[in-house]
Amino acid sequence: MNLWGYFLNFAGVFENLFVDMKVVFATQNKGKLREASDILGEGVELLTPQECGIDGEAEETGTTFAENSFLKAKYIWDRIFGDMRQIENGGDMASPGNTEWAVSGKVDAVFADDSGLEVDALGGEPGIYTARYAGNDKNFADNMDKLLFKLKQAGADIPEARKARFRCVVTLILSDGRTFVSDGSLEGQIAFHKAGCGGFGYDPVFIPDDGELSALASSGLAEQEIAALRGKTLAEIPEHLKNLISHRFKALRAVVAALQEAEKRDKTAGK
Repeated sequence: MNLWGYFLNFAGVFENLFVDMKVVFATQNKGKLREASDILGEGVELLTPQECGIDGEAEETGTTFAENSFLKAKYIWDRIFGDMRQIENGGDMASPGNTEWAVSGKVDAVFADDSGLEVDALGGEPGIYTARYAGNDKNFADNMDKLLFKLKQAGADIPEARKARFRCVVTLILSDGRTFVSDGSLEGQIAFHKAGCGGFGYDPVFIPDDGELSALASSGLAEQEIAALRGKTLAEIPEHLKNLISHRFKALRAVVAALQEAEKRDKTAGK
């Protein structure tokens, strides 16, 4: 069974929601793009901003994941469909910034995520600064080294003192301006050393909680297979399994549920 099939096992019947949708993912992170593509499956064609002729990216001036997620999605939406402020003020949609993509119907929606790592012993650091924790060059090897050093400084020398979570907030904006926001998290702890070569970002130092791994039973994994994953970092767990418990999977699942609910309301209202 492919990941979309597993997704249906987790999320219910969403077969009719994502059919030949073209969605721009406001990211330049290849790891995020690959993960989202695997999670959403063949019904969604993910496009990058660059493929739509959009350069640059939003300034992440927000103080929360939700604020930055919205800023990133709106930046791309405005450049494809026009200035969202026109809709917010009750007017007609402004002329699209990229007429070829918007008017031709090549794009159905835009989505962005802002995600990061929160470590309890460090007061929630690195939080919204996850990617730039050790500097603006976003070097994750340096980021992990800094994280491990700060935990050592903090005296977090037992697993129970190294509790952490990955958080992800997804903002999806449809072509008509309707906006959906969802949140997902993955609980775990920070390892004492890096391990594994899979995944991306902080995966080599993040060990998911046993309870999170237990959710894999819904995808058909036997208990002994799940037991073999316990204590391993995300970088040591096969990517197709990681994608079934990730914070990004949970946030995307929630946004799909919100879309389904909106579709039901529209049908009831006769739209």
